[in-house]
Amino acid sequence: MKDSLKIIRFFFSFCCFMFISIPIVLFLREILGMTLNGSDYNDLILVDTIHSVILVIIVFILYFDKIKDATKKIKTMGGENFIKKVIISGLMLFVVKIGAGIVISILTVLLGLDSTSVENQELVEKMLVSAPLVMMISVSILAPITEELIFRAGISDVVKNKRVFIAVSGLIFGLMHVTGSVVLFMEILLIGIVLNRILSDEKIKKSTKIMLSVIASVLILMLFTSVYMSEFGNLIVKIKSLDLVEVIGSIVYITMGIYLAKLYTEDENILYTIFVHGFNNFVSVLLIM
Repeated sequence: MKDSLKIIRFFFSFCCFMFISIPIVLFLREILGMTLNGSDYNDLILVDTIHSVILVIIVFILYFDKIKDATKKIKTMGGENFIKKVIISGLMLFVVKIGAGIVISILTVLLGLDSTSVENQELVEKMLVSAPLVMMISVSILAPITEELIFRAGISDVVKNKRVFIAVSGLIFGLMHVTGSVVLFMEILLIGIVLNRILSDEKIKKSTKIMLSVIASVLILMLFTSVYMSEFGNLIVKIKSLDLVEVIGSIVYITMGIYLAKLYTEDENILYTIFVHGFNNFVSVLLIM
């Protein structure tokens, strides 16, 4: 597949991820005549389940080539070796998250915060109580498939430099758990695309690449600030405007995203990160329940 088509594929899948719940809610309300209450967890679970199923179907079709390629790599590696690798990487992910948790605890004390539990996590825990089986499937199977295909396979098609990809993938994956600002994600992605272009140019000297990268990042931040003239567009201001508890709590998600992105760069096997992500979520849900 050509690079231009891969970029279009990513942005389409990302838009589906962010906005497909809107037509779902409209369909349930206007066509089926359902009265949805945003504070009713059963309604939230219904919308989330439909959203997850439709999204999995869409991204599975869009990224079928990635899944097919990953399947071949697993056959070459051997199923038993693949499972061992997933379990080891999954356990290592928990170690990484424990490290992130320690950092969060230290920051919590230093900043005098009462809690660093993000709203997304609290919502998932409450929905698990309402419908444990449905949410177990959604969190452990559906979510890892869509998130890995979009935020790992998809972003890697747009940002090919490994270090920049890991940073961009980790930041977007982590911050999406505390904000739904598409502009913020696009700003991070734009910086990643520009840095990827600069760092990938072999004609530019290393010292010049560093200087151009700094200048480009500053200009993009200034561009978004001048366009929106508020905290809505600027990356730094937007992050600062978020609830401090949410920002600190997102460190564990950002760390998780960086770790999974690093795993993906090893051999670009998307099923590998899907299974590691799913293993992590499954064990986490069991601990919550």
